[in-house]
Amino acid sequence: MVVEGVNVAKRHTKPTKSTTQGGIIDKFMPIPVSAVSLICSSCGRPTRVGSRIDENGDKVRVCRKCGSDL
Repeated sequence: MVVEGVNVAKRHTKPTKSTTQGGIIDKFMPIPVSAVSLICSSCGRPTRVGSRIDENGDKVRVCRKCGSDL
């Protein structure tokens, strides 16, 4: 998973025929999915995800901090 602006690596490139200008290029690198957390819409903080069964029998994801549906 690539998240823009989070894991940025500096890539040093030489000038070649295709790229006439060399220099330092910022390259966005992937991070593990386990390092990303959801933001709860009601409390506005990063949270872990829980689950519960609603009255219709459907499985619903819920916020672990405030208990609201995600």
